[in-house]
Amino acid sequence: MFSPGIIRTASARATRLAVAVAAATASAVAAATMATTASADSSASQDVSPPPMVPMPVPQGAPATAVGPDGVTSTIIGSNETIAPGVPATPELPPRDFVMNGNFVGKLQSPSRGSSLSGSVEAGYQLHCLPGHGPLLGVLGALKPSFENFKVAEESFTGNTHSVEIRNYHIQIDCVGTAFIRSYAILTHNAGAGTAVVSYYGNEVPAALPAQP
Repeated sequence: MFSPGIIRTASARATRLAVAVAAATASAVAAATMATTASADSSASQDVSPPPMVPMPVPQGAPATAVGPDGVTSTIIGSNETIAPGVPATPELPPRDFVMNGNFVGKLQSPSRGSSLSGSVEAGYQLHCLPGHGPLLGVLGALKPSFENFKVAEESFTGNTHSVEIRNYHIQIDCVGTAFIRSYAILTHNAGAGTAVVSYYGNEVPAALPAQP
């Protein structure tokens, strides 16, 4: 037979144990809730990204054609040209990286020689920098070259046609003032008695916002 004193002591211990368990459970639930919230906030911040830039079509330039000393007709054309500003590292700043696409085709034609012809095609882009406004920007702009070439490819070929396709080529803009980009392609054919060279130039498109005075 248990005495009342022993019964009271066991009951008190059980009560304290129940309170301790309840407190531990509440702490665990609160910690789990905080961890879940932090994880959700982290995922939300990581999922936020700027939308991709949509490529803008560039008007096609005029094809270039010439007849060489050997009677071979050389033609160079450009097509499917686009430009898209790259995603800037700092969204508040204008993009300084531009993504270029285009297709450039050189053709050699001769009624008498068929496909026994050869030449080379070079394709790339030209960056045109205009001076900025204001004394300081004018001086800085004068230190930069007005035109800068970015040669992407130069390939020799045998036959009548050769195509150079450019996809996702990045150009970093380093102009003080306004900048423009245009494509170029050069077809060279050794005509024996001389060399025939024809050049294609795309339309200039703006590639940066004007610098602030």
